[in-house]
Amino acid sequence: MHDAIAAAESYILVQFYIVQDGSVARRLSDALIEKARSGVRVHFLYDEIGCWTLPESFLKALRDASIEVSGFKTTRGHRNRFQINFRNHRKLLVVDGRIGFIGGLNLADEYLTYRDTHLRIDGPAAQHIQYSILKDWFWATRQIPELNVAIQPAAADDLKVSIVNTGPADSMPNCSALFATLVKTARRRLWLTSPYFVPDDVMVRALQAAAIRKVDVRILLPGKADHRFVELASFTSYNEMIDCGVQLFRYQDRFLHQKVVLVDDRLAGVGTVNLDNRALYLNFEATALVADDRFAWRVEAMLQADLALCEPVDRTHFDNKPLWFRVAARIARLASPLL
Repeated sequence: MHDAIAAAESYILVQFYIVQDGSVARRLSDALIEKARSGVRVHFLYDEIGCWTLPESFLKALRDASIEVSGFKTTRGHRNRFQINFRNHRKLLVVDGRIGFIGGLNLADEYLTYRDTHLRIDGPAAQHIQYSILKDWFWATRQIPELNVAIQPAAADDLKVSIVNTGPADSMPNCSALFATLVKTARRRLWLTSPYFVPDDVMVRALQAAAIRKVDVRILLPGKADHRFVELASFTSYNEMIDCGVQLFRYQDRFLHQKVVLVDDRLAGVGTVNLDNRALYLNFEATALVADDRFAWRVEAMLQADLALCEPVDRTHFDNKPLWFRVAARIARLASPLL
């Protein structure tokens, strides 16, 4: 991302869910300020809930360099005045409409220690990421930035990429529909990674049905989660997955934060969606789907390396826990729609 920012000639669009004052965020803000002072237009969009600890001085430094800064303003409008449950969970960056980034990384020092996946997209598909940012910018500011956009023609050997934006403003639960469709599309293999696993009934039934029809369903989860209550709720899903043939794995190296899906040998996705109720129904999310066997092979190799650092999950992971743990997990499961 720093290399792309350094090469910017016209404009930079930045959007993150979490920005925490520290070396990672300061280094990126310094890079943005340097480009802004050289004449490059910069727009910086953040989610107020995800950035509640961010000091005003951080944002003031950006504004003082003529960078356009705005919170997402989830509570804009009379109907949303007290709505703090919707969050803009997207992590996006676009440079000159030519280079785009999407994935799990936020601007916080702790992410340097996470196992995460971020995707760089060069070419026309970066315009799809740009469109997402501009829509969110318009919601927050009621303004559309004037950008010098040059649409690039696609090369003959370009990969097929689709950026799928989902959120509570959709006319239907598109994120849930998207992932249920990906699961139902799988014929041979479905591999998923998620730091949080609290699936709703729609996703549970889809995953069970895939495993029953002999799809190789593997779900990679953190060995140790960063949100204990969410982890408790996820334990209650283990047995209903395992009993139907879904294979679960807990990553042992460090905290697993990546959000990746691999369907058969042709389709793979990298984005911001966790397998929980919040992502599927409440958050504004984005997923890059790539339909290309070359990309799928690279994702397979990446996930194979991750699996080598995983511990397989069996029924004992929940059944052998003490009674207090199992009771607490079921209480957490009851609260799963709010997690």
